[in-house]
Amino acid sequence: RKTRTKMNVYLFLGFVLFAYAAYVYIRKIEKANQQEKNIRSVLNIGESKGELSAKKWRYFEIMRIIKLSHNVRLFRFKLNNPKSTLGISAGKHIRVGYINEANNAVLAKTYTPTSKLDQRAWFDLVIKRYDTGGVSEHLFSLSEGDEVLCRGPTGKFKYAANTWQTLGMIAGGTGLTPMLQLIRVILGNQKDRTEIDFVFCNSTEDDIILKDELDQLESEHPNQLRLHYVVSAVCI
Repeated sequence: RKTRTKMNVYLFLGFVLFAYAAYVYIRKIEKANQQEKNIRSVLNIGESKGELSAKKWRYFEIMRIIKLSHNVRLFRFKLNNPKSTLGISAGKHIRVGYINEANNAVLAKTYTPTSKLDQRAWFDLVIKRYDTGGVSEHLFSLSEGDEVLCRGPTGKFKYAANTWQTLGMIAGGTGLTPMLQLIRVILGNQKDRTEIDFVFCNSTEDDIILKDELDQLESEHPNQLRLHYVVSAVCI
């Protein structure tokens, strides 16, 4: 009988300890969730995912990561509605960022989507990694399935078809992205007869990103698009 009494006491104490541990764990989760809600509120982060907003940061999932060169990657982001587009116009950009845990602030940078403006279900960003670039370093540390914050569109440039007879463009490296966006818009509009001379500068031939895509656009529109590749060093 004494042995049974001891066992009952041990069981009771075990139950109390288990209940206390569960209580502490639940309170910890609730506190973390509340802190996240507070951070979302302070940083103006919306609940909806995969839907671009000019007023609120929203999370977008990385669908694919494609290596374009040793320090450039193409990131493909998923839209919440597979039938929807990103919802930006020519000459517009989006802000991409993440929460810096050191000060609970959004560290962000502006990028120009390179996918077609009428692309549904996803959009692409071409991003170069800089050793001192917080956002690019963070993005390069992520994997497919991870999420980043986006907000937009932003930018004051407005394009109207046939504003110019010939449009000259010059860019280097990932500075290609706003040019490619506008090239797509012009060539995608059969009523737009604007001709484009694009000078694309890079360190070496291996650094020329999206060259196959550019060459294909030129071959499909030889009377409108003329590409001029410039490199500062020759690969041997």
